[in-house]
Amino acid sequence: MSEFTRRDFRAAMCYNFKRGLCAKECFAEMKDVFGNRGDFDLNDDSRSGRAATAVTEDNIRGVKELVTDNSHITYVKIEETLGIHAASIHSILHEHLGY
Repeated sequence: MSEFTRRDFRAAMCYNFKRGLCAKECFAEMKDVFGNRGDFDLNDDSRSGRAATAVTEDNIRGVKELVTDNSHITYVKIEETLGIHAASIHSILHEHLGY
């Protein structure tokens, strides 16, 4: 049998979740089948490219300034002004600025 890829392991985990198993049970079942592999890791390897998040101190400061200047500003206007996506704006507003 060929080596399972991370995608294969994720598919098996999804299948087990659909069967009603919790994460600990899914892992235990997979460990029984595949053994205690030292490289049994479902996380993605780091890749070069664009930063994973646009939530930076500069963007937090920028959103705060925009909201202070106009409390009715829209996500679309913030996206256009700062060039960041709605998910990052949401995180900044709610998790970092407490709005």
